[in-house]
Amino acid sequence: MEKKYLKYSTEELAQDLRFIRWVNRGENESRWRQFVNEYPDFELKLKTAKKLVQLLEDSHQELEKQEVNRIWEKIREGELNQQHGKRIQLTRLLKYAAVLVLFLALGGGVSFFFLYDSSAYYFTGSDIDMHSSKSKLILSNGNEVDLDRDHSTIALKDESIEINNDSIINLKQNQLELVEEKLNEVVVPYGKRTKLVLDDGTKVWLNAGSRFAFPAKFAGDSRTVYLEGEAYFEVAPNPKKAFLVNVNKLQVRVLGTRFNVSAYNSDETIETVLIEGKVAIKEKSRLAAFKRDIYLEPNQKAIFNKDKRNSVVLEDSKVENAIGWVNGWFSFSQDNLVHVFNRLERYYNVQFRYDESFVSDELLTGKLDMSESLDEVLSYISNMSEIQFRIEKDIIYVNKKYNKIPLINK
Repeated sequence: MEKKYLKYSTEELAQDLRFIRWVNRGENESRWRQFVNEYPDFELKLKTAKKLVQLLEDSHQELEKQEVNRIWEKIREGELNQQHGKRIQLTRLLKYAAVLVLFLALGGGVSFFFLYDSSAYYFTGSDIDMHSSKSKLILSNGNEVDLDRDHSTIALKDESIEINNDSIINLKQNQLELVEEKLNEVVVPYGKRTKLVLDDGTKVWLNAGSRFAFPAKFAGDSRTVYLEGEAYFEVAPNPKKAFLVNVNKLQVRVLGTRFNVSAYNSDETIETVLIEGKVAIKEKSRLAAFKRDIYLEPNQKAIFNKDKRNSVVLEDSKVENAIGWVNGWFSFSQDNLVHVFNRLERYYNVQFRYDESFVSDELLTGKLDMSESLDEVLSYISNMSEIQFRIEKDIIYVNKKYNKIPLINK
């Protein structure tokens, strides 16, 4: 089981497809149990999320607002039990949620715990390990295609999908429906990257450790895609059909522009950097009705904190640094060491482990050529910081440098 779950909030865990399958179907039972045994502090959050999934599953009895509020309070306290076979219809619950949030906005004393996103997309490929050796294209009919190259390309052309300028999948011959509701997915594991050209001509670069869902054809009144991880977009202009990127708790709306989105589930924040054009960022929750969209101008960056559910907009004169990874560069300016190591983990498909002496508050500024070997990159970081590394296969041990004290001869 991936360690990213340790950073999930209860609501994020309750919306995770792998977790839902375990609760409802018992899939990967032994792995979840082993995960809890390894991280006992995680058990309370897991139990709360499990009760939440069970509560929302297959329901049709109407409840009063007071009872809904009482149930949420019991979930918070970890005391919920199945009572009299009562079940809650999800849409009904969301209606009450809106009432509770409105009451809160008007100065009432109600606190609402679970802000469920009814439009959330659950990736079919969420069970694929990000440490796997190959990227995958998952077609809307469930068929999987291995992408053999480290840097693959996928292009949608004339009702077909072309892979690496070679292999062609005819969508009609494969009985794949060309409708927007039927989505294809790309899963890019650590150490890999993929470029896509979508039906409208929009270009998308996917960074390591990312998942992306897209239709074979944009047929509706908008162009909607879904992202988990990091991607750089060059959106084909179309004033009549907005381009919508859904990431975790946010939606980025554009008409034609260049921007980068970093939305890894394991990260505490979602970052959107605008290089050219204009984008609007909207939070996807019941509280979003009371918040204004955030508009970015070129050379600006929006940082959304997933726990605090707030955003800050910063001026950034070096926005091109955010897309350096597209061309194999990693640029950073006054970045925390752990943030740097997180990116290296995804790019080189390794794991960093920290000695007790390691202090993560050191900041780094520099530029790394990701075409170089991991040894060369780590040597560069060690020379510009007070840390050293020890490599054992795909595990990198990090500890503080110790300056030797010279012996004094008496």
